[in-house]
Amino acid sequence: MKNWILGRIVHGLLRLLSMAPGLSARLMGLVTGNKKLKAFAARPLLVRRAAEALLHNGVLLSQLNVTNACNEKCPMCNLWEEGTRMPLDQVKLCIDRIAEMGSFILTITGGEPFTHPDIGEIIDYARDKPFFLNLNTNASLPLKVYQRADLDKIDLAIVSFHALDELKLERITGVRGTLARVVDTLRYFRDETTMRVVLKFVIQRDNRGEVEKVQEFADREGFTVEYHPVMVDGANRPVTTDKTELLLGQEEYMDTLLRIREIKKTGRNFESSVYYDFCLKAARRGSWGWGCDAGINYLSVYPDGRFGICKDVYTSAKITDVDFPDRYRSGAFQEEMRALRESCSGCNWSCYVTASKLAGLARNPDLREFRLLQAI
Repeated sequence: MKNWILGRIVHGLLRLLSMAPGLSARLMGLVTGNKKLKAFAARPLLVRRAAEALLHNGVLLSQLNVTNACNEKCPMCNLWEEGTRMPLDQVKLCIDRIAEMGSFILTITGGEPFTHPDIGEIIDYARDKPFFLNLNTNASLPLKVYQRADLDKIDLAIVSFHALDELKLERITGVRGTLARVVDTLRYFRDETTMRVVLKFVIQRDNRGEVEKVQEFADREGFTVEYHPVMVDGANRPVTTDKTELLLGQEEYMDTLLRIREIKKTGRNFESSVYYDFCLKAARRGSWGWGCDAGINYLSVYPDGRFGICKDVYTSAKITDVDFPDRYRSGAFQEEMRALRESCSGCNWSCYVTASKLAGLARNPDLREFRLLQAI
């Protein structure tokens, strides 16, 4: 009964946000005291897009990989080995197609996106669409590279930051002497732009003992942290690695997750509690398998235009193909995506886990999940 009442409330609020997005967001911000909701009131098209995606089980998150090239050689990622780059005209076409699909969030990613010579124009073009705009970077390029782009058009910068120990960071990234430059760039992001900055820390053997150090740095500098277990799979997929030597032992891994969950209780880190709950349950059962919504609530595009249901599983279609919009809606393509989902061994990508949980709560609100899920 409680879940039924909660469902009526959630669906009513989503319909209100869809019909009168600016006013509704402003009122909800005032009632709840949530500053983010108040800020969204100035972007009514974005609010409507989010509400409609949740109401109609649509696309919440799209990732556009503009280049696989990267100046770092992290062992937990395979993309830098290819170095493929998408031409600007194709990038713009992809952004148009993703906008037409109704995606709420667009993440510009790579590789290292700032190695793309047209990254400034890409950011400008994407911001003209009603997206919540994310961008991934390692922040280790010369500062002038970042200063060439209008970073105030980015809502959220997700910065790879795996250690404060210089030698450990060098072992992970394969590049010597970048820590000071990364810290300077982070401070530039914080002081000279309006972006929200999140540090992404991948939990692995090579950064043992760094969780507390990175958290202390983040607290001192005013950043938040996303802790993410390294994703290892025998299939050696485009992003996921097959390097089992990166994994922590089971006991050490569980201890790390539990310590991070304790940090979360202080409200200092970025990720929602539902993600750490997911990681703990997966660790206990020994499997990353879960019922995901890849290709429905989120999608990915590779630098050659290939359309992926996620960043590790790609379809036979290219989003740049003339007939892609019709093909995506066809029964045959929906069946292809369903088969790919069912054959996947699973993952721990936090963006997909959180998007699926949000979409699931919109479809079938559950009071227990709502209590666990904390706003990002």
